[in-house]
Amino acid sequence: MVLSFDSLKKLVGNWLFMLFILILTLDPTGSILHLKNIAFVMLVGYNMVCFRPDFSKLPIILAAFSVVVLTWIFATMQDVNIDLDGTFALLKAVSPMVLLLWVREFDLLSLARTPIVISSLVVIILYWIIVAVPEAEGFIYYFFNTQSDDTIMMAWRSFLGIEVFVMYYKSIVSFILVFAVYIAVSFDRQKRNWRIILATLIVLHAFIISGTRSTMLLPFFLFGMVAYREYKDSRYFKYILYPALFVCGIGFVVLLFMLIMEKDETSNLVKYAHLGSYWQLFMDHPSYLLFGQGPGSSFYSAGFRRVVQLTEWTYLELIRYFGILSLVIIYIFYRPLVDLWKNFQSNISYTLFWAYLAYLLIAGTNPLLLSSTGMLVLLIIYSYVEHIKHNTSHV
Repeated sequence: MVLSFDSLKKLVGNWLFMLFILILTLDPTGSILHLKNIAFVMLVGYNMVCFRPDFSKLPIILAAFSVVVLTWIFATMQDVNIDLDGTFALLKAVSPMVLLLWVREFDLLSLARTPIVISSLVVIILYWIIVAVPEAEGFIYYFFNTQSDDTIMMAWRSFLGIEVFVMYYKSIVSFILVFAVYIAVSFDRQKRNWRIILATLIVLHAFIISGTRSTMLLPFFLFGMVAYREYKDSRYFKYILYPALFVCGIGFVVLLFMLIMEKDETSNLVKYAHLGSYWQLFMDHPSYLLFGQGPGSSFYSAGFRRVVQLTEWTYLELIRYFGILSLVIIYIFYRPLVDLWKNFQSNISYTLFWAYLAYLLIAGTNPLLLSSTGMLVLLIIYSYVEHIKHNTSHV
C-alpha cells in the first residue's frame, strides 16, 4: 500500500505529537531526558511547514501571552521586585499553547493514549521496584530529581491513621482525560475489549499509588458518574443503585471531608497557612487585586515560612500574578466545558466534562494550570472540542 503525500505528512505529524506527549509525561520538568524543548521545537517547525494554521485560535494565544507581558509591565511600573527568571519560566511553561494553531489537524485524545499508558507503566514499575527493594528508593529519587524539580515525590503518608507508601509523579494529573475515555469505553459493551480493560487498570493503578487525596479519589468519582449514566434507566436502578449510590456518595463526601480536616496532615497545615498570607498580602496591597503583583514576583508565606514565588493555591496565584486579567486565563481554561456540555448526549463528552471539571478543581490546590502538563491537558481538550464540532473525532 502506497501512502499519498497528505497521508504521509499526517502520519509523521501524528508520530511527532505522540513523541512530544510521551516526553512531556515522562519528563515534565525537562531535567531527565532533556528532550522536551527539542521535541517542542521540532513539532512546531513541522506544523509550520506542513499544515495551515487555524488563526481562529490566535486570539486565545495572544491573550494569554499579553496577560503575562502586560502584568509584568504594570509590576515594573509599581517598582515590584520581579525575578526575570521566574517570568521567563512562566512564558516557557505556557509556550505549548502555540500548538492550538494546529489542534484541528490532530486527534490528540487518541494520540495520547499510548504515551500515557507507557508513562503509567513506568510509574508502576518504579513503585514496585522500591516496594520490593527499598534500597533503590534513594537512587530513583535522586535520578528523577537531578535539578531539585521534584519530578517524582515519594513518602510514607498517613491516611486516616493508616501508613501507606506512595509515589507521586509530577505529570500524573495530565493522564485524567485519557483515563476518562478508557472508563467510558469500558462501560460500552460494543467497544470494550481486553486491551481497553488492561489500559484502564494500568492507568488506574498509577492514580491509586500517587499519594495525593485528589488523584487517589478522582478515579472513583469518574467511575461513579459513568455508572450512574449507564444504569440510571435500568429497571431495578431506583431500587438498588439509587440507594447504593446515595450511600457511596455520602461515604465519599465524609471521607473527603475527614481527609481535608485531618489536623495531623502536614500538607493541610501548610495550605491553610498559605491562605492567611494571601489575605494579609491583599490587605496590605489592594492594588494587586486589580493590576496584579506581576509574574515572577514573590511574597512571604507562613505555610513555607519563607519568601516564595509559588504556592499550591493556583487560582489565588493567578489573582496575585495578574489581578483582574486573571479572568482571561480562567476563561481560556473553562471555555471548553461549554462545548462539552452542548455535546452531553455523547458518553465520551459526558465523561470528559466531569474529568476536565475535576481537573480544573484539583488545579485549584496544586500548581498545575500554567505548566507544561497543564498545557498538554488544554491542548487535548481543545483538540477534542474542535473534532466534535466537525464530527471528525475517532475516540
